[in-house]
Amino acid sequence: MNCQINVNTSQSAYFSFMKTWIPFIALILTISCNNSSQQKNGATNNTEQLDGLSSYQAILKKYPDSIELHQQFIDYLDSSKKYEAAIVHINSLLQKDSLNQDLWFQKGQLAQKTKDTTTAKKCFRIANAIYPNAVYMLSLANLLAEQKDKEALILCANINTQFPGNDHKADNYFIKGIYYARMNNPAKANIYFDSCISTNYRYIEALMEKGFILYDNHQISAAIAIFDAVIQINPFYADGYFWKGKCLEKNNNIPAAIEQYQKAQSLDADLKEAANAIIELQKK
Repeated sequence: MNCQINVNTSQSAYFSFMKTWIPFIALILTISCNNSSQQKNGATNNTEQLDGLSSYQAILKKYPDSIELHQQFIDYLDSSKKYEAAIVHINSLLQKDSLNQDLWFQKGQLAQKTKDTTTAKKCFRIANAIYPNAVYMLSLANLLAEQKDKEALILCANINTQFPGNDHKADNYFIKGIYYARMNNPAKANIYFDSCISTNYRYIEALMEKGFILYDNHQISAAIAIFDAVIQINPFYADGYFWKGKCLEKNNNIPAAIEQYQKAQSLDADLKEAANAIIELQKK
């Protein structure tokens, strides 16, 4: 499980955006709502009929220099799971602005979603080289930890040195836990996951990892307690129900397991494992 960390726009960039692009904000919101919007640009009233991809492309053609509109378009492609198209669009922007660290970072995140870890690592490194940032380093470290690469631990140590304080402490513990979990050292992994949770008790990813370790060690009742804690923290977290269902299935409590799988599927229609589990259990 990868931790996803978003880059926040700097205050100066934010104020620049607000000053320059207020006339287009309602327009962008309308795209998300799939409604029409009336925009005022100076003394001119423009009504744009917005309908998904074609509407974004039309608006970008009209305002090709708007970074904010390009970002909205990339976010739209991302949320629509059109990851390759989003990467192509980012590449076109990077041809004009190769030193935009946020674009490199976002390209790395999209590459992760396409399972292109080589590109993801490259992009995170470039982003951090342009503008050293704890978020970029954590994302790279997390990816390396998943691949059992000890450089993840070195990056965590560097983050502690370069960005002291508590802002990234929980993430740092989590990544170390991931490294040792993937190295099949559950005892050491749990030490870091516990430290992560004690720093931030709502760190669901760390709780889930503890649940996975318990499940793999056939400590099913303890695993159920962990997944119940996840569900209590976030009742809309589909993986919590899914893994509780797996535990109940392991205990041969088929009706209860099906119920948990159904809840998971209702929250995440793309969770194919839940749908498949329901089909298999209903055959029994």
